[in-house]
Amino acid sequence: MSVRINLLPEARMIKLKNQQTKRLVTVVCLVLCSSVAIILVVLMLLLGARNIQFATNKNTIDGLNQKIAAKQDVEQDAAWFNGALAEADKLSNNRVLISQLFARLADASPEDIKITNLTVDPDYRVKASVEAKDFNNVALFINALKSYNVDFNPIPGFDRIPVFKDVDVQAVTKRKQTDDANFEVTFTVDEQLVKKFREDSKASNDSTETEGTN
Repeated sequence: MSVRINLLPEARMIKLKNQQTKRLVTVVCLVLCSSVAIILVVLMLLLGARNIQFATNKNTIDGLNQKIAAKQDVEQDAAWFNGALAEADKLSNNRVLISQLFARLADASPEDIKITNLTVDPDYRVKASVEAKDFNNVALFINALKSYNVDFNPIPGFDRIPVFKDVDVQAVTKRKQTDDANFEVTFTVDEQLVKKFREDSKASNDSTETEGTN
């Protein structure tokens, strides 16, 4: 049996113990510093990747916005063009309607009737300013409108139906020292008649183009 005898003085043992503690603390500090450094590097890498991704997304968004803006310009131009076509078609239809109406009203009107102004709204509601020789001609004109294409002057290829409807006379005035009368008249044109006007106009245009080609 051996006996172990500690020959180191107590001060030396305390010093060695302190050195061990310092080494342990140093190792722990190094480990913590390394961990913090690694975490900082990872965070910086993530931040850099995020900035790169943000820049990439921003470029993508800017490119998409430019494409959308260009597309909007095209769509606006297309909408403007379609609107212009629709307006041109509307003006053409109104021109056809008004020119045909003058012809039909000339057929329907008695003598000594003069139409000085004519407007047509999109619902084919017509307003006309009329000059008549006397009040009797005013009544004759209104009756002629109501009975046109029914009792007299039937339109070829068209049913015998009233084509001027809801006839209303307004603002009848008499000129001084004469029997002449001025008045406003409003009425609605039958849609089927408007359709016939357009068909007749198209057929006339096609015939003209065919003759021009020949």
